[in-house]
Amino acid sequence: MPIVTEEEYYRAVPRKSMAERLLVAARDQIFRDFQARMRPSPSDRILDIGVSDVVHAGANFLERCYPHPDKITACGLERVLNFKSPFPPSAMCGSSRMSVCLSATAVST
Repeated sequence: MPIVTEEEYYRAVPRKSMAERLLVAARDQIFRDFQARMRPSPSDRILDIGVSDVVHAGANFLERCYPHPDKITACGLERVLNFKSPFPPSAMCGSSRMSVCLSATAVST
């Protein structure tokens, strides 16, 4: 089975299409569920695994919506070179350092 890159994934969802509206609505509901169930405080740290370099309304939803982006540690599953420009307050660790990122975040509060 061929591996689908993030760019190919979002290319299948054209901008301003019904597919994009459905994707954004689904991710918005997931974000609201996360807020309601987890009830993170402004001091809680969050690990977001699977961030993307792709600029798209449905990409990096947590970083777009969470009111305390400085408390997010973002890990990309692929090389993420341009993530910091749209989301400067979030901490970033690349896929090659995933295990370091996970262990460092697990012990910090």
